Amino acid sequence: MSYENKPGSGVLFPNTRKTAENQPDYTGSFYESVGGNVIERRIAGWRRLNSKGGERINVQVSDKFEPNRSQPTVGRELPGPVKSTDKAFNDEIPW
Repeated sequence: MSYENKPGSGVLFPNTRKTAENQPDYTGSFYESVGGNVIERRIAGWRRLNSKGGERINVQVSDKFEPNRSQPTVGRELPGPVKSTDKAFNDEIPW
C-alpha cells in the first residue's frame, strides 16, 4: 500500500542537520492544489515559547528549493490521476 499525498496535507520531521539557531527545528513537505495540479512545497517549523512558558511551533510554507535550476519554480508537479482525454486510457465497456 502506497501513501497518497493529498492537497492541503503535509508532514514535518525533526531537522537532524540543524547547525545554526535560525534554522528550522522541523522540515518537510506540504502538498497544494494549484490550477488542478498538486505541487510539493517546503514547510519548516521553529519551536518557540510563549510569554506563559507554553510551547508552540511557528511554521512557514515556501517554494521547494531545487538546485541546478536556472529559474525559480512554484514546486514540483506530482503525477495526477489519468485523465479521460488521454489516448492511452480507454474506459469504454465493449458490450
